[in-house]
Amino acid sequence: MTLAAVRYLEKFESVDGLTSYTFPIDDYEYEPAQAFRRADTPAVGADYAVDFLGAAPWPKAVGEEAVRFTIWGASATDADSQFDACVATLRRIGLGRLYQVDSATTRRWCWAKLLARPSYLVDVNGYFNIPVTLRFARYSDWFAAAPTTGSVTITTSPRAFTITNPGNAPARFVVFRLRANAPGGFTNPTIVNLTNGYSVASSRDAVSGDSELKLDTERMQVLWSDTNGAIYADDYALVTLGPTQAGFMQLEPGPNAMQYTDGATPNLDLEWSFYAPYD
Repeated sequence: MTLAAVRYLEKFESVDGLTSYTFPIDDYEYEPAQAFRRADTPAVGADYAVDFLGAAPWPKAVGEEAVRFTIWGASATDADSQFDACVATLRRIGLGRLYQVDSATTRRWCWAKLLARPSYLVDVNGYFNIPVTLRFARYSDWFAAAPTTGSVTITTSPRAFTITNPGNAPARFVVFRLRANAPGGFTNPTIVNLTNGYSVASSRDAVSGDSELKLDTERMQVLWSDTNGAIYADDYALVTLGPTQAGFMQLEPGPNAMQYTDGATPNLDLEWSFYAPYD
């Protein structure tokens, strides 16, 4: 069952999707919160404070997602059993995916973990009903339920193309795959985001039509394969990043003007995949 309401918490699910708890909607309340990590300090003799980040936004702190609902039991024993199952399931999941859903059943998810043991209230009027409060620590932005994917075939250098981030926050977790279509399909490849200046380069060269270079910006991982992805080896040592960037690559909200450059004549497919992020 869904609520005809603005976006609310729907369920908590394990990483493998095998364990899930859907929140009851009786007496439902949802209250998200997130602070920002302030980077300011008072100055002697001055009002207010000095903000070390200037016009830039402060970094996000761990969010907190609170949800409240009532468990309705057919008996006291049934109500207690439902609460016990709630506690055990949420605790067992550990780090999992917390889902939001809106009135159009569009879902978003984030990485989260139960922050404290679920609390409940007993009073003389409760009968077989248990009002429950859950609090989750949120460790990521919200992401679209399905990934944004795309690819471009590259046979000239430099090669311009566009990646559009449909979210409203920068996408920092992206997987790029450079897949050679022939021996020498890529040589000293470089990917640049002309929109924000981010770049990533590698001195790895393709040796066959099964060569692949995989860049995973979430895990800060670079992998090399000459078996079309069947077996990977670490290739981080051959990568060079832009001099002032904090990660491998970042896609700004909206269209991103990208450019691929090769040290020879390329023949490859460049693929990307990411979950659109939302503040």
